Amino acid sequence: SISSSYNRRHLVYTGITDDISRRLREHGINEEDTADYTFEKCDSSNEARETEEYIKTRYCTDGDSGGGNDNSCYIYSYRKKSGTTP
Repeated sequence: SISSSYNRRHLVYTGITDDISRRLREHGINEEDTADYTFEKCDSSNEARETEEYIKTRYCTDGDSGGGNDNSCYIYSYRKKSGTTP
């Protein structure tokens, strides 16, 4: 529904990176609080980009397109809340 899509876009951010620890810190995520984020290592940066776009489109999550670099093989999502920066 429209309200569900709106809520997810404002509650969940999805992106890709080559360094999951650094990227979580940059977003203001405490790595020890594993209930607030999830990540998966992909086989390649192309797979990570395709998966990122699929998640953002299918589940209506927030996130920039075209991020990361040629070594970005981690895809991550986190719950946006006070103190996090998309």
